[in-house]
Amino acid sequence: MLPFKTYTYRLFNIFVFLTWAISLNANEIQQDSLSYSDILKNAREIRYRDPDTAITILQNVHEEALQKGDTVSAVYALLEMPFSYGQRVDYSKSYDSLWHALFLADDVNNDFLRATVYGLLGRLYSFYKRKEQAFEYLQISLDIRKKLVKEGLLDRAYLVDTYYLMSSTYRELDEPKMAKVYLDSCFAYYEDVP
Repeated sequence: MLPFKTYTYRLFNIFVFLTWAISLNANEIQQDSLSYSDILKNAREIRYRDPDTAITILQNVHEEALQKGDTVSAVYALLEMPFSYGQRVDYSKSYDSLWHALFLADDVNNDFLRATVYGLLGRLYSFYKRKEQAFEYLQISLDIRKKLVKEGLLDRAYLVDTYYLMSSTYRELDEPKMAKVYLDSCFAYYEDVP
């Protein structure tokens, strides 16, 4: 059986990958950026055995996408970087890539991407037991997604992602009652997943 932290880390990686994959379908992406999805998939596949190469790939995608004016794809490349930097135990660059992603998401006024970045920032802060900041960012992510749902721009099933991040964070901070509350919220919206 895997140690609890390893198990949680793997679940988190799976969750982020699924969120990213679903978001590709949720947003209209230019024809040019479709080729980026294969490149990003390759970077995800090699990040555990060769994080340096994965980072190089992601940096190249990021730079090329920005040169082509495809800010959305540039942000997706940045969202992958913290996982590769984590393999190198370079957490300061994980923060940097997420903050840069947030800047770009703000620049193109993409609330879905902003919500995704805030969710990942919340999780990253929680790893260092910075509870107040972690939940501040997780709440921002949830609020943005609820607003998008209310405006009819996002299916309410996308709330599951953020509720799951909150549940996981409470569980890791040894607050099982609150973890269960947010896990119950996941199940309340789970049936709606497209």
